[in-house]
Amino acid sequence: MILTFLLTEDCDGGCTYCPQIRSDRRMPRELARRAVNRLIPLLETAEELNINFYGGEPLLEKKTILEITNRLPFITDKDRLHLAMTTNGSGLDREFLEQIEEFPFHLIVSHDGLWQNETRPGIPDRMTLDYYETLLADYPEIEAEYNCICPPGQVTRLTDNIRFFREKTRRTVHFGLDSISPWEEQNLISLEAELDRIRAAGLDNACPDFFDALEPGQFCCSSRNRISIDPDGYIWGCHEYYDLFRRNPQAGRLERHRTGHIDMPETELRELIAAWPVCEAHEQSQWMAGNEACLLCDQFLVCRQCPVNGAYTTGFIGRLPHWICRIQRILARHRK
Repeated sequence: MILTFLLTEDCDGGCTYCPQIRSDRRMPRELARRAVNRLIPLLETAEELNINFYGGEPLLEKKTILEITNRLPFITDKDRLHLAMTTNGSGLDREFLEQIEEFPFHLIVSHDGLWQNETRPGIPDRMTLDYYETLLADYPEIEAEYNCICPPGQVTRLTDNIRFFREKTRRTVHFGLDSISPWEEQNLISLEAELDRIRAAGLDNACPDFFDALEPGQFCCSSRNRISIDPDGYIWGCHEYYDLFRRNPQAGRLERHRTGHIDMPETELRELIAAWPVCEAHEQSQWMAGNEACLLCDQFLVCRQCPVNGAYTTGFIGRLPHWICRIQRILARHRK
């Protein structure tokens, strides 16, 4: 089970491709304490318990993170407990890393490499890969990776950026393509050319997200094993539903995915968790990419796409902008 705390809507990153609403809403520490005290005992029977800290930028709420982690030692089977956080890295420091080092913590630092200054203008220039590598080297117990997003305007530098990361770090780097910003025809042509360049340079093993074959079947998020708590204490499935609701409350009657509140009566809370997942699955047969029905596509069985992700652009769950379909087809031609 994955339990996500949506700690804040505030962020200091200013990422150019981020679809999230920004505000000063944040989770009160008292609410976080109640969520831990009430939910964790109901989830202890899960085969694994993954606790994620999410924002906005979660490190703007370090005290709340530590409030939660300091209440976890009562969990009896520590081998089943995993903590994770994706951060823009601006708030990483030794004091915080020393406080979380005792936990099985998985840290993903978002860094865009060669175009970091263009896409993440809020991050101080000193936050380079060299800086993070030097900092993280002193905390080997913390599993750390990087996440890099390529917007359409930077796609001609994709090979160079993968090489840059390979030279700077031996950590895992997840490379992804910005699916929120529109991709013009020339951007798509450049993407195809860059994938050829990456393979010719022998860098395809450094970015398996682009080249490794996918298992058959589409990804359809029905909040199967995900529970999220928003800053006001409401319970959702996948946190993406909350993000989309804040951006566009009319996108697909999203209230269906807000299933309860952390302060609901004990019997109702127990029944809710026992019956999980309760969020409605979205039928792939109704998906559209541009004006084309996904069900009629020859890539239907191998395409991987979150129904919420496209809705950031189109406003409708299961409706994907046409460039997402083109990107998926290009990637499919280059997979092993």
